[in-house]
Amino acid sequence: MRFDLAEQNGVTTVCVTHSSFATQGSHNAHHGWPQIPGWPKAFAEA
Repeated sequence: MRFDLAEQNGVTTVCVTHSSFATQGSHNAHHGWPQIPGWPKAFAEA
């Protein structure tokens, strides 16, 4: 996992890169992490 943070005009953008999968099959089966952005919001509202 690599996390890159970039700030511009008071806004921080987070780029998450997931690499080095164990096998090509696990890489091919990975469909991204669309649920991740909602986790901090759900945590804060709990």
